[in-house]
Amino acid sequence: MDGLHKIFRLVKAIILLNSAAIFDKIFSDDFILDIIGVLEYDPEDRNVQNHSAFLKEHAVFKEAIPIRNASVVSKIHQTYRICYIKDVILPKGLDEATLASLNAIINANNAFVVCLLKDDTSFMQRLFATMRSSNISAESKRELVKLAFHFVVYFFRYTLLYRTCKNV
Repeated sequence: MDGLHKIFRLVKAIILLNSAAIFDKIFSDDFILDIIGVLEYDPEDRNVQNHSAFLKEHAVFKEAIPIRNASVVSKIHQTYRICYIKDVILPKGLDEATLASLNAIINANNAFVVCLLKDDTSFMQRLFATMRSSNISAESKRELVKLAFHFVVYFFRYTLLYRTCKNV
């Protein structure tokens, strides 16, 4: 177990380097679940945490309206996993600068998602057509309303970034 604790410390130190280039690599779809797996072996916690199992088996991505753009889906997953690392795995282990960088990545990902979805006329048409439909359950309608609400909140939160949405 000592070797796994050393790897945990190494990965945590790499995260604390607070490097955008490193973040791009370790938070990519190719590596993020492995990074989370390593972070299960915190030497300060006597029990091994099963974060990767939780993310694979219990953290279910609900699509109120299917998203056809794979880049958008990837950013949504990446954002959730970065939030999970920040809020669950390393909530006390991050310095202010690293926390600010992770929040900046989360905000940029959210802006990316909203920019692409707002310009996806097919997505927007399906969203509003489904909301107007009388053939959906109350639960589905609630999910659609939550999606629309979050979309509007993020849209207004990232208004300044929308001026450059075409550059995404």
